[in-house]
Amino acid sequence: MASYRSNFWGTCYLVARMRQAGTRGGVVTIIGDVADPYRNTHLNTEWVHARGLDPAPYEADIELFARTGDWPTG
Repeated sequence: MASYRSNFWGTCYLVARMRQAGTRGGVVTIIGDVADPYRNTHLNTEWVHARGLDPAPYEADIELFARTGDWPTG
């Protein structure tokens, strides 16, 4: 339940900031589940590699974004 409240709070905060800045547009939110259905698929390293997928090249970009809010360009 806390994730729903956090999502709602974040949405309200974003919309308020947009209104203050005079920015118009839509806001889309995603609320995750507990991920139990995915433990044997994309959350399983062996499953990912068996399908020829490799998330490693993208991990640095995601870590940068999580740490700073910046997304690499180029």
